[in-house]
Amino acid sequence: MRPGARGRGIGRELLDWSLARGTALHRERAPQLPGAVDHAVFEGNDGWESLCRAAGLTAVRWFVEMQRPLAGPTPKAPLPDGVRIEGYPQSYDDAVLAVRNEAFTTHWGSLQRSPEEWARLTGSETFRRDLSLIAIHGDDVVGFLTAFVYPAATKASGIPETWVRSVGTSTNHRGRGIASALLARAIELHAAAGFERIGLEVDVDNTTGALRLYQRLGFIVARRVAAWALELPALR
Repeated sequence: MRPGARGRGIGRELLDWSLARGTALHRERAPQLPGAVDHAVFEGNDGWESLCRAAGLTAVRWFVEMQRPLAGPTPKAPLPDGVRIEGYPQSYDDAVLAVRNEAFTTHWGSLQRSPEEWARLTGSETFRRDLSLIAIHGDDVVGFLTAFVYPAATKASGIPETWVRSVGTSTNHRGRGIASALLARAIELHAAAGFERIGLEVDVDNTTGALRLYQRLGFIVARRVAAWALELPALR
């Protein structure tokens, strides 16, 4: 909300519309299952938090946005034997999507993406294929990292920044340091491309230890964000 437009009830109207729309979609698409309508609220945004609470939402999960300056030495993260890191060509989209869907199956709030959804994501203006990476073992993709650049964020901060939207490893290759190696290579690649900062978001209760991994690579918490949810019970 633009500061000059606050206090006029616009935020409540938008929230009410989104809750009504989410409830309708639940009834149309999967009424036999419990559902939820989620809203992200940054820590310190007391006005939006109050609106969510008044509308019956509760804070159910916390995430942190993390950042790392790209100046200075690149962290060391050796690759396991038999694994190599390469650029992410379009011809690997199907293989990367398969790993993404497998890797995020147990992540809170994550849904399986269809090939059409993945094509829209990787075809967006903000996606940077030249800054994204894949990890390959033999002929198989076993890990990936997708990078994005948001001009509006760079304009607001004055700092050229990349954003790692997803980094994941296939379940049978976890614990081998592949995610660490992908991030270390991305830090080096993005710095060489002239960017000054790299960022990402992580669920603080992520069961794969992602938060600790990012901290070891030099990422620090920039701000916290809560997922506020209106729970929708199954209707039949």
